[in-house]
Amino acid sequence: MRWTTAIAGVAAAWLLAATTALGHAELRSVRPADGAALAVPPPALVATYGEPLVRVDEAVIRSPGSGERTVPARLSPRDRSALIVPLDGATAPGRHTVRWVVTGGDGHAVAGEASFILRPAPMMAELRRVADLLTGAAGALRGLAG
Repeated sequence: MRWTTAIAGVAAAWLLAATTALGHAELRSVRPADGAALAVPPPALVATYGEPLVRVDEAVIRSPGSGERTVPARLSPRDRSALIVPLDGATAPGRHTVRWVVTGGDGHAVAGEASFILRPAPMMAELRRVADLLTGAAGALRGLAG
């Protein structure tokens, strides 16, 4: 009876390991977190998977005011399970969405997506308000002078 239980346990562990090995790369974390509201633009989005990746197939950023653009994403040289998507130019307030496709160790393409929101900085909002007031005043002065 003990041998039967031991053999069944070993077989179950082997099947579990085999099933896990056959699965696609699983996304473990994203920084900044999906849905995060940020005051400062992050330099990059980092998506970490549960296994090493083979390559980056595509990475696209959709930003307010600039639409959708392809970006040169790469795998981390230190940790091939981490995808690094540079966010240069993703500085406008609003929702930024990053979509990517990577190939896992099993050869299958795996798609991912994450968004973050950039809040306008309070100082920037005040500077915009003052700039608008100055623009209006300059127009009024031009009208008086002309």
